Amino acid sequence: MSAPTIINRLAVYDGRQLLGHILESEDGSHQAVTADGEVIGTYRKRQEAARAIGGGAA
Repeated sequence: MSAPTIINRLAVYDGRQLLGHILESEDGSHQAVTADGEVIGTYRKRQEAARAIGGGAA
């Protein structure tokens, strides 16, 4: 089984500071990644991934 294809990459900012990215896959999952490239987790919804990156601020 291969990894899902990334169809969208969204940047998450706090003002001008980059906090991380959300990698949206064709299977509907959203992977939260810090600005340093560390994977936080995979989530069903984009907003859940943004919260994980922003510490609940999204």
